[in-house]
Amino acid sequence: MEAFSSKGYIKVLCSVQMFLKTDILKLIIFKKRGRKFVQEEELISMGRRCVELSDELEQMPENKRYRELQSVDTSIEIFHRNYVALNTALTILASDERVDHIFSVRNRDKLRRAGKEVVFYLHNYVASALSLRDHSRNVYEGRGRLSQLIQPFPGYQERVAKEFKHDPLTCFVERLRVYCQHYSAPSIGVLMTYSGGRMVRKVQLPLESLLAFNDWGEKAKAYLSTLEGDIDLQQVVTIYHEKVMTFHRWVQERHEEVYAEDFQRFREKEREVLLLQLEINIDHHLLAISKGNTIMKRLDVFTYVLSSDDFARLEQESLTLQEQACLAITLYGNCPGSLGTCQTVSNPVKYGHDDRRRTSLAARRE
Repeated sequence: MEAFSSKGYIKVLCSVQMFLKTDILKLIIFKKRGRKFVQEEELISMGRRCVELSDELEQMPENKRYRELQSVDTSIEIFHRNYVALNTALTILASDERVDHIFSVRNRDKLRRAGKEVVFYLHNYVASALSLRDHSRNVYEGRGRLSQLIQPFPGYQERVAKEFKHDPLTCFVERLRVYCQHYSAPSIGVLMTYSGGRMVRKVQLPLESLLAFNDWGEKAKAYLSTLEGDIDLQQVVTIYHEKVMTFHRWVQERHEEVYAEDFQRFREKEREVLLLQLEINIDHHLLAISKGNTIMKRLDVFTYVLSSDDFARLEQESLTLQEQACLAITLYGNCPGSLGTCQTVSNPVKYGHDDRRRTSLAARRE
C-alpha cells in the first residue's frame, strides 16, 4: 500500500471525482476497456492495513492527549445549554408581554409555577457550573491518571487564581450550588417598576433569605456584603457565564499553540486512515458493480469518512454530478480543525474538530 503523501492524497481524490461524475453504465464500459478492478483478496489486505493504522492512531499519545482535552467540550456545552435555558426563562419573565397576565393577583398560582421553573433551571445551571470547573481542572492540570499526558501551561494557574479562586462573584455562584443542592430551593422574587410606558421586571434572589445560610465562605460573603438589595439573577448568571466561556476559549487557543506539533502528528495519522478507508470504499463499490450488484448507493463510499450533515448537503437534488463531485472533495478535504472554541452568549459552543469522522476500529465494526 502506498505511504501517505500528497501524491497519494491527490490520487484518491481524483478517483473520487471520476467515480462520482461517472454513471454506473459508463463505469462498466470503463471496465470493459481495460480498467482493472481491485479483487477481494486485495480489499481484505487493505482492510487489515486500515485496522492496523486505526490501532496505531488509537495508541498515539498525541491522540490520547487530544481526546482528553476535547472531552471538556461536553461539560462546556452542558453548562452553556443550562445557561441558555435559564437565561431564556428569565428574559421571558422580565420582558415578554405574553406573560404579563401571570402577574395579576388572580393568576398568582401561575406566577408560583413560573418561579419554580426558574428554580429548576437555576439548580441545573449552578450544578453544571461546578461540574465544568472540576472536570476542566482535572484535565487542564493533568491530575491523577493524566499526570504524564498533560501539564498546565505557563500563566494558567495565575489566571485561574485571579478570575475564579479569588473572585467574589465566582465564589458566590459556586457556593450558590451548595445552597441550592444541600440547603434549600431558593426563593424567587420579581421587582416590578414602571418605565417607558410599561412595566419592567427583574427576577431576583431575596438577599434576606440568602443571608440565613451560614456556609457561604469568606469570599462569597464578601460579595453579598457589597449588595444594597436583592440579587439581579440574570445579571449574575450572565456575568459568570461570559467569564467561564472566555476562559475556556483562551485555554483551548493556548493548547493549540502548546501542543501544535502533537496535534499535527495526530491529524496526519487520522487523515491517513480516512484516505485509506475512502480508497477501500471506492474499490469495494466498483468491485460490487463489476459483479452486477447495484444496491449500494454512490455516496456510500463516504461511509465513516463524512458526517450525516455532509451527506445531506451532497444529496441535494439540485446538484449536478459535477457539482456533487466537487462538493464531496471539498468536504473531505476539510482538515480536522482546532479544539472546540466557546462562543458568545448568543451562540452555542462550536466544535472545530469533526468527531463525526469516526476512524476507530470500533466505528468500522458497528
